[in-house]
Amino acid sequence: MQYLTIGLEIREAIAHLAQYPILWLDTETADYRSKNRRIALVQAQTDPGGDPDQVFLLDVLDQPELIETLITTIIANPKIEKVFHNASYDLRFLDQARAQNITCTLNMARAIPKSLLPVQDHKLKTLAAHFCNLPLDKTEQGSDWGRRPLSPAQQDYAALDVIVLPQIHQALLRLQAIAAPARDPQREDLDALTLAYRQISPKYEAMKKEYESIKERLKQAMDAQQCKHCNGVQYQKTTSMDYKASFADLLAVTQAQQLPPPSLPIKLTKEWQKQLKPVWHLLPREEAVQVRISLKIAKDEEDVPF
Repeated sequence: MQYLTIGLEIREAIAHLAQYPILWLDTETADYRSKNRRIALVQAQTDPGGDPDQVFLLDVLDQPELIETLITTIIANPKIEKVFHNASYDLRFLDQARAQNITCTLNMARAIPKSLLPVQDHKLKTLAAHFCNLPLDKTEQGSDWGRRPLSPAQQDYAALDVIVLPQIHQALLRLQAIAAPARDPQREDLDALTLAYRQISPKYEAMKKEYESIKERLKQAMDAQQCKHCNGVQYQKTTSMDYKASFADLLAVTQAQQLPPPSLPIKLTKEWQKQLKPVWHLLPREEAVQVRISLKIAKDEEDVPF
């Protein structure tokens, strides 16, 4: 692990990192709990196996010129693949608009079926325990990253994230390759899918009802108590006006004012179709076939193992 604080050394490290076709990256931010977060540290790993000796810790706190060099040389370089976990967060501080060739292991993990990745959530800590059998101690995550010098514990914590990230990335790529053919409808395992569907359905329906109930109660409570933010939940109340008019009145007004007739398409309900039957052949219309597929669990089926 190389912890670099001198500007010249950091620039040399950035030039060195730019020679690799793929990098595994992470960041730490100062003033984490405030609205004025600052990027404090950039961690970079060059080894797919997560070699600790190939970890670079770039201390860029309050050095915008070094951050700009990193962005132009690496983040905006389409020839270098940059792998982050929860990339959208890190790229807030690394100019997301210019970022190219970004891979997010969080998004990769979310896209893999539960049957292949049976984890409770997709946090880096959870994936490290699952794939690397390595518990990540997140104690230092909330430490003061604006303090200098960084403690050895902070340095070790920052390095560990990019030690496990390449291993997690490689494991997810393998699962991704397995999952890809399984998503072909012609090759899906129907036994496995129906079993999973029956296992999840009752839990989902119960949870959905509870979720909607809690959500409605929370909206009413925050509105009544005029609370806009609580425990990470934001409440926003907006007011808009809806206008409705009968089509006959709308047509009459446009004709009276010599305006173009309304051209918006109108869904012809079954009732209307009955009423229009005598003149149906005279009515220009668009036709579209709607196919709906539904699933229903047969009540006489035997219980599945939960």
